[in-house]
Amino acid sequence: MTKANQFVPYHEALGKILKTKRDVETYLSDALMDEDPRMFLVALKNVVDMNGGMSKLAKDTGLNREGLYQALSVNGNPEYRTLRSILAWAGVRLSLATAIRSKASTSKKRPTRAKSPVKETSGAVSSR
Repeated sequence: MTKANQFVPYHEALGKILKTKRDVETYLSDALMDEDPRMFLVALKNVVDMNGGMSKLAKDTGLNREGLYQALSVNGNPEYRTLRSILAWAGVRLSLATAIRSKASTSKKRPTRAKSPVKETSGAVSSR
């Protein structure tokens, strides 16, 4: 087998890609945009693994290690403050951006509803 055909373990390759906070931001933002919401938690757990693991995260944030494993599992449902703590530890934060709609989606008739004072937005992750 030639060197070009050799496989690199996923976490090893990911470690080479996630070198800066900007890399982490891009990686998590892409995961957040996935149709499967569980992908964001998997990506966030990968970031934790690349930066010392759950024990280091628990020690640095004061969060319970077992709770972190559960929160960042595929079926996890972390509380907002837990998510904020993890993201801050990773050097990124959540932010919102106005959703851009295509002409095709805006031309479809929608049922009338009461106007909300809050604009519709899409989620994004940004570094500090």
